[in-house]
Amino acid sequence: MNKVPNWREKGRKRTRNIVSDSESESGYDNKKSKGLYSEEELMEAFQTEMKERLFKSIKNCIDSKSNLEELKNNCLNKKRSDRVTITDAEQRIGVRATEIEISEKEKS
Repeated sequence: MNKVPNWREKGRKRTRNIVSDSESESGYDNKKSKGLYSEEELMEAFQTEMKERLFKSIKNCIDSKSNLEELKNNCLNKKRSDRVTITDAEQRIGVRATEIEISEKEKS
């Protein structure tokens, strides 16, 4: 049987983790979570994520000896990026979800 966590014994409340002034409890930097990232930083994170995904696709295609021309055409014909790409880019730099999307909507 599993042991009861020590903070549950005797009705004690769990103590809060002490975080530095620059970080909130969620682990995000306060500056970043308040939308103070510049558009350039957000787009750079998105482009880096896109490059990594493209690199992985090409590597997988080469490893599986698939048709590179078909991969190229599929990539060029995509109208939208995958939602996961944006989410991963946001996680990479530690901003809230939809921060890149909101930034792009404000720009247009």
